[in-house]
Amino acid sequence: MIKETIVMTLILSTSFILIFFIVPTFISKAEAKSSESICRGSAVLREQARIEQEVLGHKFGITRFPLLCKTLDKEVPQDPQSTKEEVMGEIADLMARCWWQFGEGKIEDPFKEGNFNKKNCFVCYTVATKKTKNFKEEISSKDFFEYLFNTPYKIIEETDRCKIGDGFCTDTENNCKFDSRGPVDYWKYEKDNKICKELDKGGCCYSNYDCLNKGGFCKEDSFNDKKYKKYDKWKCPEKLTCFIKEDNLVSYGDYIQEGGGNVRVLLFKEDGENTMADVGIRPSEEVYAISFGSPTEKCDVCTTVAKTLGVATGVLVSGYLVVQTGGTILIPLFAGSIAGTATGAAASITLEGGAELLSKIWERDANTIYLTTLTNIEKECNIIEDIASK
Repeated sequence: MIKETIVMTLILSTSFILIFFIVPTFISKAEAKSSESICRGSAVLREQARIEQEVLGHKFGITRFPLLCKTLDKEVPQDPQSTKEEVMGEIADLMARCWWQFGEGKIEDPFKEGNFNKKNCFVCYTVATKKTKNFKEEISSKDFFEYLFNTPYKIIEETDRCKIGDGFCTDTENNCKFDSRGPVDYWKYEKDNKICKELDKGGCCYSNYDCLNKGGFCKEDSFNDKKYKKYDKWKCPEKLTCFIKEDNLVSYGDYIQEGGGNVRVLLFKEDGENTMADVGIRPSEEVYAISFGSPTEKCDVCTTVAKTLGVATGVLVSGYLVVQTGGTILIPLFAGSIAGTATGAAASITLEGGAELLSKIWERDANTIYLTTLTNIEKECNIIEDIASK
Protein backbone atom coordinates (compact mmCIF):
# COMPACT_ATOMS: atom_id res chain seq x y z
CA MET A 1 0.00 0.00 0.00
CA ILE A 2 2.87 2.37 0.78
CA LYS A 3 4.39 1.69 -2.65
CA GLU A 4 1.05 2.32 -4.37
CA THR A 5 0.63 5.60 -2.45
CA ILE A 6 4.11 6.77 -3.47
CA VAL A 7 3.46 5.91 -7.12
CA MET A 8 0.11 7.73 -7.07
CA THR A 9 1.71 10.77 -5.43
CA LEU A 10 4.40 10.87 -8.13
CA ILE A 11 1.78 10.62 -10.89
CA LEU A 12 -0.27 13.43 -9.38
CA SER A 13 2.81 15.59 -8.85
CA THR A 14 3.87 15.09 -12.47
CA SER A 15 0.35 15.97 -13.64
CA PHE A 16 0.39 19.23 -11.69
CA ILE A 17 3.82 20.12 -13.08
CA LEU A 18 2.51 19.54 -16.60
CA ILE A 19 -0.60 21.63 -15.99
CA PHE A 20 0.98 24.58 -14.21
CA PHE A 21 4.37 24.85 -15.93
CA ILE A 22 4.52 23.09 -19.30
CA VAL A 23 0.95 23.73 -20.49
CA PRO A 24 1.11 27.54 -19.95
CA THR A 25 4.34 27.69 -21.98
CA PHE A 26 2.67 25.76 -24.81
CA ILE A 27 -0.43 27.98 -24.77
CA SER A 28 1.56 31.20 -24.75
CA LYS A 29 3.08 30.14 -28.10
CA ALA A 30 -0.10 28.66 -29.60
CA GLU A 31 -1.86 30.15 -32.61
CA ALA A 32 -4.96 32.27 -31.98
CA LYS A 33 -7.55 29.61 -32.92
CA SER A 34 -5.77 26.99 -30.84
CA SER A 35 -5.56 29.36 -27.86
CA GLU A 36 -9.28 30.07 -28.08
CA SER A 37 -10.14 26.36 -28.20
CA ILE A 38 -7.84 25.61 -25.25
CA CYS A 39 -9.47 28.41 -23.25
CA ARG A 40 -12.95 27.02 -23.92
CA GLY A 41 -11.84 23.48 -23.06
CA SER A 42 -10.26 24.61 -19.79
CA ALA A 43 -13.41 26.51 -18.77
CA VAL A 44 -15.49 23.36 -19.34
CA LEU A 45 -13.03 21.11 -17.47
CA ARG A 46 -12.79 23.62 -14.64
CA GLU A 47 -16.55 23.43 -14.16
CA GLN A 48 -16.68 19.63 -14.41
CA ALA A 49 -13.75 19.12 -12.06
CA ARG A 50 -15.11 21.40 -9.36
CA ILE A 51 -16.03 19.84 -6.01
CA GLU A 52 -17.65 21.33 -2.91
CA GLN A 53 -16.55 20.75 0.67
CA GLU A 54 -18.24 21.90 3.87
CA VAL A 55 -16.14 23.61 6.52
CA LEU A 56 -17.75 24.85 9.76
CA GLY A 57 -21.17 24.78 8.16
CA HIS A 58 -20.10 26.74 5.05
CA LYS A 59 -19.65 25.23 1.59
CA PHE A 60 -16.41 26.01 -0.21
CA GLY A 61 -15.61 25.02 -3.76
CA ILE A 62 -12.30 23.57 -4.86
CA THR A 63 -11.37 23.97 -8.51
CA ARG A 64 -8.90 21.33 -9.60
CA PHE A 65 -8.19 22.63 -13.10
CA PRO A 66 -6.67 26.02 -14.03
CA LEU A 67 -8.22 28.47 -16.49
CA LEU A 68 -5.94 28.30 -19.53
CA CYS A 69 -6.91 31.48 -21.36
CA LYS A 70 -4.74 33.94 -23.23
CA THR A 71 -5.37 37.58 -24.17
CA LEU A 72 -4.91 38.00 -27.92
CA ASP A 73 -3.86 41.27 -29.54
CA LYS A 74 -5.78 42.12 -32.71
CA GLU A 75 -5.56 44.81 -35.36
CA VAL A 76 -8.85 45.79 -37.02
CA PRO A 77 -9.57 45.86 -39.87
CA GLN A 78 -7.49 43.15 -41.49
CA ASP A 79 -8.24 44.35 -45.03
CA PRO A 80 -6.90 47.86 -45.81
CA GLN A 81 -9.99 48.46 -48.00
CA SER A 82 -12.50 47.63 -45.26
CA THR A 83 -15.63 49.72 -44.80
CA LYS A 84 -17.28 50.88 -41.58
CA GLU A 85 -19.69 47.90 -41.79
CA GLU A 86 -16.82 45.44 -42.17
CA VAL A 87 -15.00 46.96 -39.18
CA MET A 88 -18.13 46.53 -37.06
CA GLY A 89 -18.40 42.95 -38.34
CA GLU A 90 -14.86 42.08 -37.28
CA ILE A 91 -15.36 43.50 -33.79
CA ALA A 92 -18.76 41.78 -33.43
CA ASP A 93 -17.16 38.46 -34.46
CA LEU A 94 -14.57 38.86 -31.70
CA MET A 95 -17.27 39.57 -29.12
CA ALA A 96 -19.13 36.40 -30.16
CA ARG A 97 -15.88 34.44 -30.06
CA CYS A 98 -15.13 35.70 -26.54
CA TRP A 99 -18.61 34.55 -25.43
CA TRP A 100 -17.96 31.13 -27.02
CA GLN A 101 -14.62 30.73 -25.21
CA PHE A 102 -16.28 31.01 -21.80
CA GLY A 103 -19.06 28.53 -22.48
CA GLU A 104 -21.83 30.61 -24.12
CA GLY A 105 -23.54 31.21 -20.78
CA LYS A 106 -23.75 27.51 -19.92
CA ILE A 107 -21.10 27.92 -17.20
CA GLU A 108 -22.54 29.99 -14.40
CA ASP A 109 -19.22 31.44 -13.25
CA PRO A 110 -15.97 30.37 -14.98
CA PHE A 111 -13.75 32.41 -12.61
CA LYS A 112 -15.08 31.50 -9.16
CA GLU A 113 -12.99 34.20 -7.52
CA GLY A 114 -14.26 37.18 -5.55
CA ASN A 115 -13.29 40.78 -4.91
CA PHE A 116 -15.09 43.20 -2.57
CA ASN A 117 -14.47 46.28 -4.69
CA LYS A 118 -14.55 45.18 -8.30
CA LYS A 119 -16.05 42.49 -10.51
CA ASN A 120 -13.86 39.97 -12.30
CA CYS A 121 -13.18 40.24 -16.03
CA PHE A 122 -10.95 38.49 -18.52
CA VAL A 123 -9.77 40.47 -21.53
CA CYS A 124 -10.20 38.12 -24.50
CA TYR A 125 -8.86 40.60 -27.04
CA THR A 126 -7.20 43.97 -27.20
CA VAL A 127 -8.21 45.72 -30.42
CA ALA A 128 -6.14 48.39 -32.11
CA THR A 129 -8.07 50.07 -34.93
CA LYS A 130 -6.47 51.18 -38.18
CA LYS A 131 -7.62 53.93 -40.51
CA THR A 132 -8.46 52.80 -44.05
CA LYS A 133 -9.63 54.45 -47.23
CA ASN A 134 -13.22 53.62 -46.27
CA PHE A 135 -12.92 53.81 -42.47
CA LYS A 136 -11.93 57.33 -41.48
CA GLU A 137 -14.73 58.47 -39.20
CA GLU A 138 -15.80 57.40 -35.75
CA ILE A 139 -18.43 54.67 -35.32
CA SER A 140 -20.77 55.78 -32.53
CA SER A 141 -21.67 53.41 -29.70
CA LYS A 142 -25.31 53.67 -30.74
CA ASP A 143 -24.55 52.62 -34.33
CA PHE A 144 -22.47 49.69 -33.19
CA PHE A 145 -25.06 48.55 -30.64
CA GLU A 146 -27.73 48.61 -33.34
CA TYR A 147 -25.40 46.62 -35.60
CA LEU A 148 -25.08 43.93 -32.90
CA PHE A 149 -28.84 43.47 -32.65
CA ASN A 150 -29.70 43.86 -36.35
CA THR A 151 -26.95 41.84 -38.04
CA PRO A 152 -27.20 38.03 -38.35
CA TYR A 153 -24.50 36.05 -36.59
CA LYS A 154 -25.96 32.63 -37.28
CA ILE A 155 -28.93 31.09 -39.06
CA ILE A 156 -31.32 28.46 -37.78
CA GLU A 157 -31.28 26.12 -40.78
CA GLU A 158 -34.38 24.27 -41.97
CA THR A 159 -32.89 21.12 -43.42
CA ASP A 160 -33.06 17.34 -43.05
CA ARG A 161 -29.48 16.96 -44.36
CA CYS A 162 -30.54 14.14 -46.65
CA LYS A 163 -27.80 14.95 -49.19
CA ILE A 164 -24.30 16.40 -49.07
CA GLY A 165 -24.98 20.11 -48.92
CA ASP A 166 -28.24 19.56 -46.99
CA GLY A 167 -31.68 19.22 -48.62
CA PHE A 168 -35.05 18.30 -47.14
CA CYS A 169 -37.45 15.36 -47.23
CA THR A 170 -40.88 15.41 -48.91
CA ASP A 171 -43.67 12.91 -49.44
CA THR A 172 -43.67 13.18 -53.24
CA GLU A 173 -41.58 14.65 -56.05
CA ASN A 174 -44.37 17.11 -56.82
CA ASN A 175 -44.05 18.55 -53.31
CA CYS A 176 -40.42 19.19 -54.13
CA LYS A 177 -40.96 20.83 -57.50
CA PHE A 178 -43.71 23.11 -56.32
CA ASP A 179 -42.02 24.13 -53.07
CA SER A 180 -42.16 27.90 -52.57
CA ARG A 181 -38.46 28.22 -51.77
CA GLY A 182 -37.38 28.66 -55.37
CA PRO A 183 -37.89 27.96 -59.09
CA VAL A 184 -38.93 24.45 -60.19
CA ASP A 185 -35.97 24.05 -62.55
CA TYR A 186 -33.41 24.14 -59.72
CA TRP A 187 -34.72 21.21 -57.70
CA LYS A 188 -33.60 17.59 -57.88
CA TYR A 189 -35.32 14.62 -56.26
CA GLU A 190 -33.89 11.37 -54.91
CA LYS A 191 -36.53 8.74 -54.26
CA ASP A 192 -36.13 6.25 -51.42
CA ASN A 193 -33.40 8.29 -49.78
CA LYS A 194 -32.14 6.47 -46.66
CA ILE A 195 -32.44 9.44 -44.30
CA CYS A 196 -35.90 10.34 -45.61
CA LYS A 197 -37.07 6.75 -45.20
CA GLU A 198 -36.24 6.99 -41.50
CA LEU A 199 -38.49 10.06 -41.39
CA ASP A 200 -41.28 8.21 -43.26
CA LYS A 201 -40.91 10.50 -46.28
CA GLY A 202 -40.84 9.54 -49.95
CA GLY A 203 -37.54 11.13 -50.94
CA CYS A 204 -34.99 13.93 -50.71
CA CYS A 205 -35.43 17.30 -52.38
CA TYR A 206 -32.13 19.11 -52.99
CA SER A 207 -30.45 21.73 -55.14
CA ASN A 208 -27.04 23.02 -56.20
CA TYR A 209 -27.79 26.24 -54.30
CA ASP A 210 -27.20 26.35 -50.54
CA CYS A 211 -29.92 28.96 -49.95
CA LEU A 212 -32.53 26.46 -51.14
CA ASN A 213 -30.90 23.48 -49.42
CA LYS A 214 -30.68 25.17 -46.02
CA GLY A 215 -34.20 26.57 -45.80
CA GLY A 216 -33.81 29.92 -47.51
CA PHE A 217 -35.95 31.37 -50.31
CA CYS A 218 -34.56 32.47 -53.70
CA LYS A 219 -36.61 35.45 -54.85
CA GLU A 220 -36.36 38.54 -57.04
CA ASP A 221 -34.44 41.31 -55.32
CA SER A 222 -37.64 43.34 -55.20
CA PHE A 223 -39.33 40.72 -52.98
CA ASN A 224 -40.82 42.63 -50.07
CA ASP A 225 -42.15 40.80 -47.05
CA LYS A 226 -41.45 41.95 -43.50
CA LYS A 227 -41.22 38.32 -42.34
CA TYR A 228 -38.09 37.79 -44.47
CA LYS A 229 -34.63 39.39 -44.65
CA LYS A 230 -31.93 39.30 -47.30
CA TYR A 231 -28.95 37.06 -46.60
CA ASP A 232 -26.08 37.28 -49.07
CA LYS A 233 -23.89 34.50 -47.64
CA TRP A 234 -25.98 31.72 -49.22
CA LYS A 235 -26.05 31.34 -53.01
CA CYS A 236 -29.09 31.46 -55.26
CA PRO A 237 -29.46 31.09 -59.02
CA GLU A 238 -28.29 34.07 -61.06
CA LYS A 239 -30.43 37.23 -60.73
CA LEU A 240 -32.12 35.88 -57.59
CA THR A 241 -31.46 36.86 -53.98
CA CYS A 242 -31.50 34.70 -50.86
CA PHE A 243 -34.09 35.58 -48.23
CA ILE A 244 -34.35 34.03 -44.75
CA LYS A 245 -37.30 33.92 -42.40
CA GLU A 246 -36.71 36.65 -39.85
CA ASP A 247 -37.44 34.17 -37.03
CA ASN A 248 -34.48 32.07 -38.24
CA LEU A 249 -31.96 34.91 -38.03
CA VAL A 250 -29.97 35.14 -34.77
CA SER A 251 -28.12 38.43 -34.33
CA TYR A 252 -24.85 38.84 -32.45
CA GLY A 253 -26.70 40.35 -29.52
CA ASP A 254 -29.38 37.65 -29.56
CA TYR A 255 -26.70 34.92 -29.62
CA ILE A 256 -25.27 36.21 -26.34
CA GLN A 257 -28.61 36.97 -24.73
CA GLU A 258 -30.14 33.60 -25.63
CA GLY A 259 -27.44 32.07 -23.42
CA GLY A 260 -28.63 34.25 -20.53
CA GLY A 261 -25.87 36.82 -20.96
CA ASN A 262 -25.65 40.60 -21.23
CA VAL A 263 -24.09 42.70 -24.00
CA ARG A 264 -22.62 46.03 -22.93
CA VAL A 265 -21.01 48.63 -25.15
CA LEU A 266 -19.33 51.12 -22.83
CA LEU A 267 -17.29 53.49 -24.97
CA PHE A 268 -17.11 56.71 -23.04
CA LYS A 269 -14.95 59.13 -21.14
CA GLU A 270 -15.89 61.07 -18.01
CA ASP A 271 -16.08 64.83 -18.57
CA GLY A 272 -16.98 65.57 -14.98
CA GLU A 273 -18.70 64.21 -11.91
CA ASN A 274 -22.11 63.94 -13.57
CA THR A 275 -21.42 63.85 -17.30
CA MET A 276 -20.13 61.15 -19.64
CA ALA A 277 -19.18 61.62 -23.29
CA ASP A 278 -19.44 58.88 -25.90
CA VAL A 279 -16.17 58.38 -27.78
CA GLY A 280 -17.26 55.58 -30.13
CA ILE A 281 -14.91 53.37 -32.16
CA ARG A 282 -12.25 55.60 -33.65
CA PRO A 283 -9.56 54.65 -36.18
CA SER A 284 -6.01 54.81 -34.83
CA GLU A 285 -6.90 56.73 -31.66
CA GLU A 286 -7.83 54.14 -29.02
CA VAL A 287 -7.04 50.62 -27.91
CA TYR A 288 -10.23 48.75 -27.14
CA ALA A 289 -10.89 45.68 -25.04
CA ILE A 290 -13.35 42.85 -25.62
CA SER A 291 -13.85 41.22 -22.25
CA PHE A 292 -15.85 38.53 -20.49
CA GLY A 293 -17.26 39.44 -17.08
CA SER A 294 -18.50 36.97 -14.49
CA PRO A 295 -20.93 37.72 -11.66
CA THR A 296 -18.74 35.56 -9.37
CA GLU A 297 -21.58 33.87 -7.51
CA LYS A 298 -19.49 30.91 -6.36
CA CYS A 299 -16.11 31.71 -4.88
CA ASP A 300 -13.52 28.93 -5.00
CA VAL A 301 -10.35 29.13 -2.88
CA CYS A 302 -10.69 32.86 -2.24
CA THR A 303 -11.55 35.13 0.65
CA THR A 304 -14.48 37.16 -0.61
CA VAL A 305 -17.72 36.62 -2.45
CA ALA A 306 -18.90 39.47 -4.68
CA LYS A 307 -22.56 39.27 -5.64
CA THR A 308 -24.38 42.55 -6.31
CA LEU A 309 -28.18 42.54 -6.40
CA GLY A 310 -30.62 44.99 -7.98
CA VAL A 311 -28.91 45.33 -11.33
CA ALA A 312 -30.00 47.78 -13.97
CA THR A 313 -29.28 45.95 -17.24
CA GLY A 314 -28.31 48.43 -19.92
CA VAL A 315 -25.58 50.11 -21.90
CA LEU A 316 -24.51 53.70 -22.29
CA VAL A 317 -24.57 54.91 -25.88
CA SER A 318 -24.48 58.40 -27.35
CA GLY A 319 -26.08 60.12 -24.38
CA TYR A 320 -28.66 57.41 -23.76
CA LEU A 321 -29.08 54.52 -21.37
CA VAL A 322 -30.14 51.60 -23.58
CA VAL A 323 -32.21 49.10 -21.63
CA GLN A 324 -32.89 45.64 -23.03
CA THR A 325 -36.48 44.69 -22.16
CA GLY A 326 -37.45 42.37 -24.97
CA GLY A 327 -37.31 45.55 -27.05
CA THR A 328 -34.88 48.46 -26.75
CA ILE A 329 -35.58 51.60 -24.73
CA LEU A 330 -33.39 54.71 -24.93
CA ILE A 331 -33.36 56.83 -21.78
CA PRO A 332 -31.68 60.27 -22.20
CA LEU A 333 -28.92 61.12 -19.73
CA PHE A 334 -28.77 64.50 -18.01
CA ALA A 335 -26.30 66.14 -15.66
CA GLY A 336 -28.79 65.94 -12.79
CA SER A 337 -31.22 63.21 -11.82
CA ILE A 338 -32.75 60.97 -14.47
CA ALA A 339 -35.65 58.57 -14.46
CA GLY A 340 -36.95 56.09 -17.00
CA THR A 341 -39.63 53.43 -17.01
CA ALA A 342 -39.52 50.31 -19.16
CA THR A 343 -43.02 49.01 -19.68
CA GLY A 344 -43.81 45.31 -20.01
CA ALA A 345 -41.30 42.80 -18.69
CA ALA A 346 -38.85 45.28 -17.18
CA ALA A 347 -39.07 47.25 -13.96
CA SER A 348 -38.56 50.99 -13.51
CA ILE A 349 -35.08 52.46 -13.33
CA THR A 350 -34.44 55.61 -11.31
CA LEU A 351 -30.86 56.77 -10.84
CA GLU A 352 -29.37 59.96 -9.43
CA GLY A 353 -26.54 61.58 -11.33
CA GLY A 354 -24.00 60.33 -13.86
CA ALA A 355 -21.52 58.95 -11.33
CA GLU A 356 -24.11 56.68 -9.70
CA LEU A 357 -25.44 55.66 -13.11
CA LEU A 358 -21.95 54.65 -14.16
CA SER A 359 -21.51 52.39 -11.16
CA LYS A 360 -24.88 50.72 -11.81
CA ILE A 361 -23.97 50.00 -15.42
CA TRP A 362 -20.89 48.07 -14.33
CA GLU A 363 -22.82 45.84 -11.92
CA ARG A 364 -23.94 42.47 -13.26
CA ASP A 365 -25.88 39.41 -12.20
CA ALA A 366 -25.12 37.38 -15.32
CA ASN A 367 -22.14 36.59 -17.54
CA THR A 368 -21.46 39.67 -19.66
CA ILE A 369 -19.53 40.59 -22.80
CA TYR A 370 -18.06 44.10 -22.81
CA LEU A 371 -16.71 46.32 -25.55
CA THR A 372 -14.84 49.13 -23.81
CA THR A 373 -11.70 51.17 -24.08
CA LEU A 374 -8.79 49.28 -22.53
CA THR A 375 -8.45 52.05 -19.93
CA ASN A 376 -12.05 51.70 -18.76
CA ILE A 377 -12.01 47.92 -18.35
CA GLU A 378 -8.77 48.06 -16.38
CA LYS A 379 -10.26 50.71 -14.10
CA GLU A 380 -13.66 49.10 -13.53
CA CYS A 381 -12.81 45.37 -13.44
CA ASN A 382 -10.56 43.07 -11.46
CA ILE A 383 -8.64 41.71 -14.45
CA ILE A 384 -7.95 37.97 -14.34
CA GLU A 385 -4.39 37.34 -15.54
CA ASP A 386 -3.95 35.45 -18.77
CA ILE A 387 -1.96 32.22 -18.84
CA ALA A 388 1.00 33.83 -20.65
CA SER A 389 1.63 36.28 -17.79
CA LYS A 390 1.50 33.71 -14.96
